[in-house]
Amino acid sequence: ILPNDYKTQNLQTGKYYQYFLQDTTKIAFELLYKDNKLTSFRSYWFNDSLKQTGQLVSGYNEGKWTGYYINGKVSEIFIWTQGIHHEFFFYFLNGNLKRHSKELDIDNGKYRLWETEDYYSNGQLKQKGQTKNGYKIKTWTYYNKDGSVIETKKHKKPEWLGPADWPE
Repeated sequence: ILPNDYKTQNLQTGKYYQYFLQDTTKIAFELLYKDNKLTSFRSYWFNDSLKQTGQLVSGYNEGKWTGYYINGKVSEIFIWTQGIHHEFFFYFLNGNLKRHSKELDIDNGKYRLWETEDYYSNGQLKQKGQTKNGYKIKTWTYYNKDGSVIETKKHKKPEWLGPADWPE
């Protein structure tokens, strides 16, 4: 999350820092400007470890943005094009993949279709299928922690997928 005043810094080229209110010696945000445009963003946890990194082009998130747990391990990765994310990954604290979603298409210019895979913390696939604006659609396959199939279910009515931070 960018600080509210990042667009008004009027820096030709250079770095802008915003510090934590609780300790003004600790950097909360680091913004890199080139040719009067914000090009790079870094935020930090209060313990000085990296919280998020990303690039910007013409004011939009671009490319790979990475979020980190306070212990330094990757928590999430978003892939952006002109300010719209098209793929994302969420990770468990142990480093295993929790959820991967990749945009397939935009249906009639308004609904985003995604292929989504959720995983158990042991790395085994938990469920896989398509979503439309966050709802399960079409056929989903559900798996046990050992990787064996529990069931394959066709969703006649959309069912909410839910956040990736479910307890296992």
